[in-house]
Amino acid sequence: MNEKSIIRLNHFQDEKRIKEIKGLTKEKKKKDYEGEFNLFKKWCSVNYYSIDFFGAEKYLLHEVEVKGIRLNTMNRKVAALRFYLSEIHDHIEPEAFNDTIKALRELYNFEPYLDKQGINPVTFAMQKEEALTNINKYKTEKPEDIRIYAICLVNLITANRPSEMVRLRVP
Repeated sequence: MNEKSIIRLNHFQDEKRIKEIKGLTKEKKKKDYEGEFNLFKKWCSVNYYSIDFFGAEKYLLHEVEVKGIRLNTMNRKVAALRFYLSEIHDHIEPEAFNDTIKALRELYNFEPYLDKQGINPVTFAMQKEEALTNINKYKTEKPEDIRIYAICLVNLITANRPSEMVRLRVP
């Protein structure tokens, strides 16, 4: 018997599981983006636009220019609109939509929108000098200083951010 004609028994089970996973992912996205899409639908009905990619372009332009949304918020709205319009409403995304999104993202590189880029300064790890200063400061025999001293030493070695320090497990 030819090996190409042999179908593994669990092939169909694997295919079924892949479809289930895709379905779960689609349902999760649908739930996650539902609020964004409802805002879009409401805006379209108030402003007499159709619920399609043409209306999505106008909506996103309004959100950026009038409401002044941040870049990461716009990216979320774009993802929500793409998902709902293409996956749920079966609209075909036109090539012009990509160009519009690219142009809207470029707006954030110009003066009135620079502060809306969405790059929030994250709490960074301590600088080396600051860690060394704290190590020398808390190198005492007091019980309350030992913990701070140990944290500063670990931070000096790993250069972790505070959120990473919380998840750090020391065996």
